Amino acid sequence: MQKEPLHLTNIDVAGYQIRCVTSNIRVRDSVDWSSLKLVAGIGYEGNLVLGEVISVGARKEMEYLEGNRVIDLPLRPKDLIIGVLANRHSGLEEYGEVPATGLQIDYGIEIDLLGSGGTMGRCLGLSKDAGKMATKIKAIGLLSNISGKLADLRNFYPAWETQLLPSAPIILSLGTASGIG
Repeated sequence: MQKEPLHLTNIDVAGYQIRCVTSNIRVRDSVDWSSLKLVAGIGYEGNLVLGEVISVGARKEMEYLEGNRVIDLPLRPKDLIIGVLANRHSGLEEYGEVPATGLQIDYGIEIDLLGSGGTMGRCLGLSKDAGKMATKIKAIGLLSNISGKLADLRNFYPAWETQLLPSAPIILSLGTASGIG
């Protein structure tokens, strides 16, 4: 049995003890989680969401980032996890979206886990090998700062470069399936 990382359960957000901040949120250790609050509202791609696992479906584990190591953490009903609203297009597993008009996130609304890295949204389908239903998440709320600005993955990272500077050779892998890389 895989040992659970020691600091999995010491993150508190608005009075909720979080089991897992998913691997898509790679800046976990530099965020002051205790300064964030939970709000209801319309979430868009990139917004962070706190949710509770209702039922384990196609996605049975979460990727948890511990230093440079990714740990597959088995999901359990009632687990509290922080993920990110995003689109996922996969021909091999779950696929789904966050509509361009946003997704209403209120306490208790059901959303789906679309990938082990913490992608959440509305599941539009599963491949026949993935199972019959997506892992269901009960939204608790969108994360925001004290002034109400929604926590967004894009705000944790520097702006993208607008031009390509000299660098090491770039190798490009093209394909349309999620397993291409």
